[in-house]
Amino acid sequence: MRTRNMECKTCLLCLFCLLLKLCSSMDQASFYGNSYISVPFKEAKSSTDIYFKFKTHLLDTFILLVAGNTDYCIVSIEKGRIKININLGAGESELMSPPNLKFNDLKWHEVNIQRKEADLSLLIDKTHKVQKHLPGKFFELNIHYGLFLGDNKNKNNTDTFFGHVEKFRGCVADLKYNDIPVLDQARHRQSQSMVQGITWNCAAEFDATVEHPISFIEDDAYMVITHKTHYKDFRLEFEVRTISKDGVLFYNSGHKLKSNFFLIELNNYSVRAVMKVGEKILKISSPKIKISDGHWHKVLFKLTSTVIELTVDEKKMSEKNNHGHLFPLYESSYLGGLEVSKRFRATQKGCSKSCDLSFRGCIRNLSLFDVKKGFPDAHITTGLLPGCVWQYPCLHNPCNENSYCVQQGLDSFQCLCQEELCVNVNYTEGYKVFSKNSLATELELLAIEPLQVFEGQSEIITTKNLHMILDYKKYGIEDSGINFFILEGPEHGSIQIDIWPHDKNAFSLSDLARDKVHYVNDGSENSHDSMIFEVEFTTAHTFTLPVYLQGKFRFTLSVTIVPTNDPPVLEITDTTVFRTVQVK
Repeated sequence: MRTRNMECKTCLLCLFCLLLKLCSSMDQASFYGNSYISVPFKEAKSSTDIYFKFKTHLLDTFILLVAGNTDYCIVSIEKGRIKININLGAGESELMSPPNLKFNDLKWHEVNIQRKEADLSLLIDKTHKVQKHLPGKFFELNIHYGLFLGDNKNKNNTDTFFGHVEKFRGCVADLKYNDIPVLDQARHRQSQSMVQGITWNCAAEFDATVEHPISFIEDDAYMVITHKTHYKDFRLEFEVRTISKDGVLFYNSGHKLKSNFFLIELNNYSVRAVMKVGEKILKISSPKIKISDGHWHKVLFKLTSTVIELTVDEKKMSEKNNHGHLFPLYESSYLGGLEVSKRFRATQKGCSKSCDLSFRGCIRNLSLFDVKKGFPDAHITTGLLPGCVWQYPCLHNPCNENSYCVQQGLDSFQCLCQEELCVNVNYTEGYKVFSKNSLATELELLAIEPLQVFEGQSEIITTKNLHMILDYKKYGIEDSGINFFILEGPEHGSIQIDIWPHDKNAFSLSDLARDKVHYVNDGSENSHDSMIFEVEFTTAHTFTLPVYLQGKFRFTLSVTIVPTNDPPVLEITDTTVFRTVQVK
């Protein structure tokens, strides 16, 4: 009995530790170079306690500010060292971490800043500590505007006296200011908190290397990279994978005071380079090479004072550089799109419609001036993921001959046709079933995941194979109100429904959730099977089913049959004689 109690206590302790770990991991925020949090409050205290964890690759960056009319405390990174600037009214004081330590290594670092009247201390990673005694006679830190994280941008324009800051890019966790849980308040928009461009995690892109492909997934996706502006030969190289028709691949605005710009774009499924200097525009393109086919294509652009070259998949196009000089680059360039505030200015300069469109697809092996670039070099990012997450199922012909395949999201598709069943019955991958097209955007109803079964055996058809994406409860639909009808059973097996009484050709989502539906393979030498279903929704009496959910939705469930070695069979006739040999 005592042993059992000890085991229970151990299990509870493990569960508590797991929950504690999950809760603590929730208190994180990602900043993408254009993100910020502001939490307004007022206070006047003679003590300050700031605790947080962070990770970044930036050598110089702003982290946080608490500000009043004259008093303030700023935490930043300068040349890889953590720096505190504080003013209690008697002038600014500065405290920096030890000079031999750098904290822009993209590893988590723990920071604890404590002040008790004039005594200020900075403790990093529970090991490295520096202290300072502040000047003056009055030691209250008077805060009127609140706390600003990632950037000092706010409606009170405190940046008029703090000047330009390098916005933070990286992750912050477990931030507390005088026991105020800053991230928790901001996430729940408490105390009139303002949040822009934040995700409540530590994004995977901050751990990505230059070897990781870059996925542009949002409508406003882009990356800003910085680079040198003086050069002899300009060389830009990358690989691209997409099915998009148009979009920005690379853009540089040139000198701010002029109407120059340099653009590499996806134009009508082909790559085109456009360079404008003054009123002269040079264009070079590869209209016969269509790259929007879902496969990787290599793009190389070279610019010298005499020639412009664009190479796509080893096919080179060249033009004479009529400008007679190099393009005056601005210090930062956009990859994959432009931020919304820059688009109007770009179109005013004469940039095509592509400047209003973000690229959707993947870019990898990016090289600028023969230097590899990627996530670690990003100054600002929006709407990106590391790795090439785009999948193009339409390339695998999932639809019937009379159907038209349309990409849906990152990895799904929809077959459009005039028939009840548009998906090819022999398609062996997962897909989704959509609502009827009475909406501007069809709803995802059901995700189909192929069933796998060993030859001659049975397997349960689960809610993983037929997974309801639709939030059906809000339409007044219960599990028993989602019914599946078998139109065509499997060719190489059968479906068993273990309920009584039952219709042998129908079952509900409730039956599916209780593991009552099985596929039984007949053991024949086949590697694939399939069955055709229809799903229908019915509501409680107090609800009316929307038009786009009425009727039946037809789909196929694919079965992958894993072959097994059949036991050997010995065939003998009635006249066969067996002889045994005894060995001495």
